Amino acid sequence: MVGLVMKWKIGAVLFSICLGFGIQSSADEANTLNDGSGCFVASYYFPNYHYGDPRNEKVKGKGWAEWELVKAAKPRFEGHIQPNIPAWGYTDEADPKQMAQKIDAAADHGINAFIFDWYYYEDGLFLERGVEQGFMKAPNANRLKFGLMWANHDWVNIHPWKLGTPQTLLYPGKLSPAAFDRMCDYVIQTYFTHPSYWKLEGKPYFSIYDLTRLMDCFGSVPATREALDRFRAKTQAAGFPGLHLEAVVWGNAVLPVEKVPADPAKLVADLGFDSVTSYVWIHHVHLKDFPQTDYNYARDKYMEYWDSAEKKFAVPYYPNVTMGWDSSPRADQSDEYVNRGYPFMATIKGNTPERFKEALRMTRERLAKRPAGQRIFNINCWNEWTEGSYLEPDTRSGMKYLEAVRDSAKPEVTNKKHLVELGWDIPNTDFMRRNYESMEADAPFEGVIFKLEAKNAEDKAVSSEWAWDATPWKKDWFLQAVDDLKQCRFQRFKHNFIRFNASPGDLDWADDAGWSALANKLAVTAWVACQGGAKGIAPDFESYGKRQFGYDATSGRSYEETAALARKRGAQFVSAIAGEYPDAVLLPLWLNSINIQSGRSDSPDELLAAAPYGLLPAFVNGMLDALPPGMIIVDGCENGYYMNSREEYLAAAHEMRSWNGAAVNLVAPENREKYRRQVQAGFGFYLDMFLNEGGTFYFPPLDGSRLKRLHRNLSAAIEAADEYVWVYGEQSRWWNAPASNEGLENRLKDTVGKGRHWEKALPGVTRMIRWAQDPLAAGRDEVRADSARVNLVPNPQFAEKPQTEGAVPPTYIPWQDTGSAGTFTWDPSVGDGSGRAANVRRGTLMQRYPVEPGQVFFVECDCLKKGAGRTDLMIRWQKSDESWTRWHDDVTFNFKPTGRMENGLEWMHAEGVVTVPEDVGLFVILLDVIGQLSDEDVCWFDNVGLYRLKDLK
Repeated sequence: MVGLVMKWKIGAVLFSICLGFGIQSSADEANTLNDGSGCFVASYYFPNYHYGDPRNEKVKGKGWAEWELVKAAKPRFEGHIQPNIPAWGYTDEADPKQMAQKIDAAADHGINAFIFDWYYYEDGLFLERGVEQGFMKAPNANRLKFGLMWANHDWVNIHPWKLGTPQTLLYPGKLSPAAFDRMCDYVIQTYFTHPSYWKLEGKPYFSIYDLTRLMDCFGSVPATREALDRFRAKTQAAGFPGLHLEAVVWGNAVLPVEKVPADPAKLVADLGFDSVTSYVWIHHVHLKDFPQTDYNYARDKYMEYWDSAEKKFAVPYYPNVTMGWDSSPRADQSDEYVNRGYPFMATIKGNTPERFKEALRMTRERLAKRPAGQRIFNINCWNEWTEGSYLEPDTRSGMKYLEAVRDSAKPEVTNKKHLVELGWDIPNTDFMRRNYESMEADAPFEGVIFKLEAKNAEDKAVSSEWAWDATPWKKDWFLQAVDDLKQCRFQRFKHNFIRFNASPGDLDWADDAGWSALANKLAVTAWVACQGGAKGIAPDFESYGKRQFGYDATSGRSYEETAALARKRGAQFVSAIAGEYPDAVLLPLWLNSINIQSGRSDSPDELLAAAPYGLLPAFVNGMLDALPPGMIIVDGCENGYYMNSREEYLAAAHEMRSWNGAAVNLVAPENREKYRRQVQAGFGFYLDMFLNEGGTFYFPPLDGSRLKRLHRNLSAAIEAADEYVWVYGEQSRWWNAPASNEGLENRLKDTVGKGRHWEKALPGVTRMIRWAQDPLAAGRDEVRADSARVNLVPNPQFAEKPQTEGAVPPTYIPWQDTGSAGTFTWDPSVGDGSGRAANVRRGTLMQRYPVEPGQVFFVECDCLKKGAGRTDLMIRWQKSDESWTRWHDDVTFNFKPTGRMENGLEWMHAEGVVTVPEDVGLFVILLDVIGQLSDEDVCWFDNVGLYRLKDLK
């Protein structure tokens, strides 16, 4: 057993409180975002949306700005979404008041800086009024940082370009050395001295777009390096500690004048750049389908490039998130839209706000593993309206793209719970590297608790399972472990933890040198976790040697004195981890839950002094003292092993997190608010309870089925936990790699499990775990995998035409509330036929099917919506006599975006799994419509599905 646990006998009516995540606050140069994500977010800004620029007026005429191309844009092919109309109107960015609106919107939605595309040619500036007249003079310029990207490419007259006409070069990107020096002086004097200019470690940021054109200015690598060094020296002479130079790199030339350097990594190193970045995804991704390539394809291909860039460049690579791509407004609108290169090129489709937010989330998650000062990324773009990549609101999506930026930084608020595996089959990093694909195939979890193993300088084995002593570690010993973890390309195991045991547990609480050594080990462990992409550390405070957390009355110290030392060490414990991984998740197998009986007492210290883990609450208080805002601790509550009802799990969760719960009673008053914000309730779940027969460690079958009880109990644990349940097994294993399991099978040959795979020891356990964790995914997978599945819905695709034109689709029953006078009809123009609702204030299309209590069904439907109104897929129940059952048994599923477009609208999909309640005879599907206001407000329903799933038993 992992530990000694007492069975709780508590019953109560409970409520659940969501635990928030800490908020990290910073307004200095630390490059942190004050929303807890720890990322600095910069957005490129293309300043060609103001009037009166002399160069533009010379070529385009008085009053021209790029808005003219936006206004003229048209749909060029089927499904093409144009024109895009700015919700704020055709603003003038050189007006400080109008720029102030942009600054406020950016700052309010989590953007930290604008990086202005900045143009300087041999004869001087171009498009500078957006930054100099607009941003720098805006009354709220202090709300954002700003930086410059010298857009040193050739400026060609292709705004717009007509096929077959010359692409005239207006302004060459190449500068003379003298002009370059003049430019550097101007940048330092005009921009670097502004209080809002972006600096990294005090060094002003300056980015260069085109390395090839930069080299053209000086003719050789040494001469170019010398020029950049002069720029650095000038910056230092102006009083700054240095200059942060960033190179924009690419692998695909996009603009007609772009050239790709032969070896960007070598050039970046030779020229002494401090970092590299990208301007847009398509600099690295070929858009394979013309005229539209899917957004997620471009995203995934870019992520592959990011992997290679981190290995290729010797300096930090700061990634890009692209909102979209559509350069068609820069193409002559009278030409046929053919694949002729920029701006006649493929566009990106399906770049919905939800998909954009997911790309942002993916980027933040990857950057979270970096040191705090290197969590920087940029977005393309604030306002590339004529390249289809903008965050500014339009009349179609409003502020949704900006909201995606803001919301992507927040912890995702879902009901998603994570099951993490732990057992006698615990893997090390070498095993994971060699078997990560089969591990995911072998086990129904989202993560694994693994051990850290290495060899020290004397070639002796060291392990995180036997680390609680006074012998320090070195990071160098664990470089292979980090590399192992980096090579694990887990698709599902995203919540992996390093186990760190309190064994041998022989540190005296007053031993400063010993605790410093232990802190060193924790820092190394946290470093491995962070660098290797693990979620965090799983401390096991059960000592398999000396009882570290039991008060020793023979120590010569009082309980109070020892508890004070334990609190000091708890702070040291967390500080060591936070120094390397400040937003790690700590998953102790228990915290205050092990001392819950003491917490129920008015005088807990009297009981704790005699308890086996009586010093742990003091240690936990120390952990809370040092807990940084981005770190989460989970009380793993190993007592969950023995809970055998939903009520027991809910009662335990209540006692762990309630203001007046027993666990909080063990927390110092000054730490209780932090405890409520950053400590979660979790549970241990012991699989062997369903394998052993008889004795203390066994649950008997429920209705004749061990799996049915397992499903009920695990579902209850998942429901009660805030986020994590760790699933523990001893006598059987999850991994099928033969070499590592031979010893385990031999050692366990006389047990019930015999070291076999859990699916062989307890057939059906994998399905039960999946159903307990995510019934929707389990049901969907079973339906999709069953080629013989039967859809119980008659006329599911609305292919059957009604006999009367304008009538309701056959087999569907319409209903509208009093005062609603809309129409439900069959529409052959959408899909292969669909159910259409227009001007329906409140109504529904419904169908009924006979069912029996306990049966399980998967239900789904597609919907397309235009204008006002809301749609839902709702399930209600009737008795056999068609009388309605209790309303609280009703279930509603929301329609969510799919990225699939039709006639300029996006199809939405709703799906769910439901179990028929008692006393029910009829299953009623309702395609609900609420809030349509006119005949212009329309929705269409299609592809209704209802599938009977196998019973859970």
